[in-house]
Amino acid sequence: FRSTYLLDEDIHSKPGNDLRTAPHGLCILADIPFQVDGLIQLSGKVSHEKTGETFPESALDIPIGAMSKRVHFLQSASWHDATGSVIGEYRVHYADGETATIPIVYGHSVVDWWFMKGDPLPTGAAIAWNGANERTEDLGHLIQLYAFSWTNPRPDAPIATLDFVSLGEDSAPFLMAVTLD
Repeated sequence: FRSTYLLDEDIHSKPGNDLRTAPHGLCILADIPFQVDGLIQLSGKVSHEKTGETFPESALDIPIGAMSKRVHFLQSASWHDATGSVIGEYRVHYADGETATIPIVYGHSVVDWWFMKGDPLPTGAAIAWNGANERTEDLGHLIQLYAFSWTNPRPDAPIATLDFVSLGEDSAPFLMAVTLD
């Protein structure tokens, strides 16, 4: 399985399809500090067909170990889907054994990272960054990354870990960074 990419690597086995022009390291995107080093790409219905690569369905037990009022995700998705489709979810595992689920909804928290003027924007996320790469420039597209924020209903309960899960729809979510405040 291939699940992670560095920002300067070709993504999806497509030469020139990378995030080398995206901010690297500690940066402020959509007024939120993120540590941006790479991305985790999960699978979707069309991901293998489109790339020849096999991506995992989930990334489990991402360590958090902190309390937080809000959790901010720097994310996007690969490939289009119907607006309102739940393409994935984050599962928040609190230290006391309780869990919370945060749906990743296409058209609300993400849309495809390849963006053309006139494409709908996500209604519940901010554009964190936009730019281009060699492949998108040749096709007249932009690249966009989105900051999606979730208000924790249990801000005084320590969050132990986070799971990032694809639900196997056409669009496949990817995650670049998580920030707690």
